[in-house]
Amino acid sequence: MKDIEQQIERYLDGIMDEEEAILFLKEIEAFPEALQKLNAYREMNIVYNQNDWLLTDTEKLHPKVRMYEAFLKNKKGQHLANTIANAAQNYDIKQSHYRKQWITYASAIAAVLVLGFFTYIQFRTPDHQRLYASYKNWDTLPSLITRSENTNRGIVENLFKGKAYEAALQIIERHSLDVQLQFYKGAIALEMDKTASAIKIFEGIAQGDSLDAAKGYWYLALAYLKKEAVSDAKKALQMLLQHSNFQKQEAESLLDALE
Repeated sequence: MKDIEQQIERYLDGIMDEEEAILFLKEIEAFPEALQKLNAYREMNIVYNQNDWLLTDTEKLHPKVRMYEAFLKNKKGQHLANTIANAAQNYDIKQSHYRKQWITYASAIAAVLVLGFFTYIQFRTPDHQRLYASYKNWDTLPSLITRSENTNRGIVENLFKGKAYEAALQIIERHSLDVQLQFYKGAIALEMDKTASAIKIFEGIAQGDSLDAAKGYWYLALAYLKKEAVSDAKKALQMLLQHSNFQKQEAESLLDALE
């Protein structure tokens, strides 16, 4: 294949349209070395893509950021800052060695106090977005490549892993009765921050009569958790534990964390 690196980058960046992406995936299957490169690039994207790091997701974390900022601006935070500043100003500036030493100690004390506050808040109030990020694992989705001879299903899985969500959705919409594909549709909705749609999809799966229906409760719980609907998330986890052993250990652990 020519310009394989460029094609891989276009595929992973979601630049390819559905037809081009499908053709690319079919071609690359005939070249083991190219397929290996695709997987390597995909792993590097996961590691180095800043958009996937929860700490950079200011939209999700802004309530906590504002809470920390509020502490530093309130009377206690201001008093702490003023105390350190006054101590540094009143100290004999001529004794530069000792002055630097004092500032170092004062800075360390301030850091400990502030970090102590952050730690207190962290353990006092569960961070539901962090819990969501910790328990979200799309490797638990059904494998469409090994379980079906329908190549379109395998392509959907590859498109999903490559984050080509719009192209994947175009195929999924043509197979609306395929429960396995609905799991991917719900996951895509969560990845695209369409939480209400994800909830509706996973509710439909969980309330259906397919063999994998109960598994829908796990993903439904994740969707509710992302929405900060803790009570509903707990109910979904309880339903999962009643009807299935799927993700049992994770469900019990998450339920304990939400209590």
